[in-house]
Amino acid sequence: MNYAKNASRLTRGLGNGLTGLSVFASGVSTYLAVSNGTDNTSTWVNLGISVGGAALTVFGAPVLVTCAAIGGTVWGIGQLVAGDEINGWIDNNFGY
Repeated sequence: MNYAKNASRLTRGLGNGLTGLSVFASGVSTYLAVSNGTDNTSTWVNLGISVGGAALTVFGAPVLVTCAAIGGTVWGIGQLVAGDEINGWIDNNFGY
């Protein structure tokens, strides 16, 4: 039983650490975009998804945490694979 309890603590700590790192990276990215005058709607969408996912992770029920993790993973992979296209679509349709 102690192994399961310790594994649960480890995965929770790892998850919280990665969530914090994600929010920090999104914050730095947003700050740089605003500082350089290159921010647009997609900048704020990406920050909102990061902060919203983190809030669900911290304050949500286990089902919401799982949904936030899956959604964040899908969004992150999408940004890695086709981030320019996704952000371009957001900015072209909803940008300022």
